[in-house]
Amino acid sequence: MEAEETPKETLHLNEHKAARWLSESELETVEWLSADWEVADKILKM
Repeated sequence: MEAEETPKETLHLNEHKAARWLSESELETVEWLSADWEVADKILKM
């Protein structure tokens, strides 16, 4: 998938208040929970 593309599937939120697709530059602008930050940090290091 290219950076500009977003998946067409609908997200189902179980534990989160909100969801949106973020670009790489936006990942550090969100208040992540510690468990979510671990994932975001791995994405940033890719």
